[in-house]
Amino acid sequence: MVKTTQEKTGSGYISFKALKTCYAKLWSYGEICVGCGCCSKDVRKRQKARLEYWKWWLEENLNFNNWIDGWRETQVRNVKNNIKKAKIRVKYYERACQKNAPRQV
Repeated sequence: MVKTTQEKTGSGYISFKALKTCYAKLWSYGEICVGCGCCSKDVRKRQKARLEYWKWWLEENLNFNNWIDGWRETQVRNVKNNIKKAKIRVKYYERACQKNAPRQV
């Protein structure tokens, strides 16, 4: 059985637990699958979802303003590392999405 995030059953929805290998743990908190598509079996859908995820993560870190007294130095270092990693991932998935895009005939 293929597990989907929410299976429509009449007027209610069934939620599924996030996989241990959940790619978007920041969205699901590792608890409930949010149906982002990052774990999709379809390569195009998975790459597109992961690109969206990394763009979101980059934006979150670029706009970070939740500084804690006494921890700012550590937070600055972590935010810089997050931005660096996110830029690399965004570039990678942009290329992957272009490479696997349907060809125009």
